[in-house]
Amino acid sequence: MRRYNCTYRSSGFLYPPHELLRAATVIKKYSSKEVLFIDAVAENLSFEEVEDRIEDTPIEGFIYLAGLENVSEEREKILRLKKRFPGIKAAAIGFYPSKFREEFTYLDAALDGAFEERIRDALSKDGSFFQNLKNGENSVFEIEPDILDSVDRSFLKEDRYRDLFIKGKTAWLFTAFGCPYNCSFCIRTYDSKKWLPRNSDKVIQELKELIESGYKNFRFLDDNITLNRPFLKKLKVLYKDLEMKPNLYGFSRADLIDKELADLLKELNFKRIYIGVETFSSVKQSEYRKQLDTSYKLKTAFNELSRVGIETAVWIIYDPDTDRLSSLPRAAWRLSRLGVSMVLMNILIPYRGTELYENRYGDKEFSEFAIRLAGPLKCGLASILFYASYALHFLNWKSLISYLVRFPGSFLRSALYNYANSAGVFYIPGRRQVKK
Repeated sequence: MRRYNCTYRSSGFLYPPHELLRAATVIKKYSSKEVLFIDAVAENLSFEEVEDRIEDTPIEGFIYLAGLENVSEEREKILRLKKRFPGIKAAAIGFYPSKFREEFTYLDAALDGAFEERIRDALSKDGSFFQNLKNGENSVFEIEPDILDSVDRSFLKEDRYRDLFIKGKTAWLFTAFGCPYNCSFCIRTYDSKKWLPRNSDKVIQELKELIESGYKNFRFLDDNITLNRPFLKKLKVLYKDLEMKPNLYGFSRADLIDKELADLLKELNFKRIYIGVETFSSVKQSEYRKQLDTSYKLKTAFNELSRVGIETAVWIIYDPDTDRLSSLPRAAWRLSRLGVSMVLMNILIPYRGTELYENRYGDKEFSEFAIRLAGPLKCGLASILFYASYALHFLNWKSLISYLVRFPGSFLRSALYNYANSAGVFYIPGRRQVKK
């Protein structure tokens, strides 16, 4: 069950709750239990409607996707469910419940990044499934990237999910899990400190079946789709028998982009690469443990992607606790100099349990909500200042018209929504047009 939009706070974006989808698939594959799959966000269900759904279909318990910014509200709702349905069990997949288990006494079980393996283990034992999950909390489980050949998409009504800047039938999937980098602000997929690629043949078979089912777009959810160049080269084999190549989208790092990779991504028909620049400050780069040669490497990377006609969606981080508002116009100017296709500013959330939080705050407690570090006014001003600075000096109206033509209606709706709320995603086309 998912109650919170844990993807992007934008009316134009809603990705499937992949952790829940994988959990449901494991239960279906390794047991005879029936699964009631509820995505309250996609179905636009109120909490009362979720309660009614559970009442209509009595269940032993539920597994939900825990949020990072709604902990108090989650606790209230879980206790309310337990009161209305005596004996019902609750398990959470998430960073906070698994990292700080002693504080989540209202949960019957907490699952970390190895949730599929923990669920399979609990299903293999006699007795209560949820009790088995709880009994296994102190056991160490290694993530098995090939525990599933693919997810069971019959749990989803995929027309409910969307990406504002991808048109057509879209599938979201992983080719690998975890991340080998050590960015200090990242929860690293619930503390998975390894990069674990799936079997490439199984990924290619999954892609083939999805293409045969009519999918035209694939949004890779890996932290970095370009880490595995041998897989990308092997993916070319899939294209030999296809009349039309699917459109691909995924994350990368600027320091991995070179001429060879850019040419390969173009050959595979990648339409857009998402790259985090985070900050141009060398001091902040050191604190974030993400040091890039912003004067040369970034420019080279974006030049290569632009050369082959691949769009770039780039974001920076604004830290309301330590950054000055005056740094934002400068950041907007430097992004425009890179010639990126789209820009985004994120508000930094120092998640408790991360290296950044421990180094900066130690045991200090503060609100779950990031904007309360400095107040919503400052975050709202930061959002407006950044985007206005970028648009004022570097907006290319020809590029803007191009996006309006390609993504009519939803583009304007998302823009107005996000400016009004000063939160979430809002892309502004960069000054450079990619080649067609």
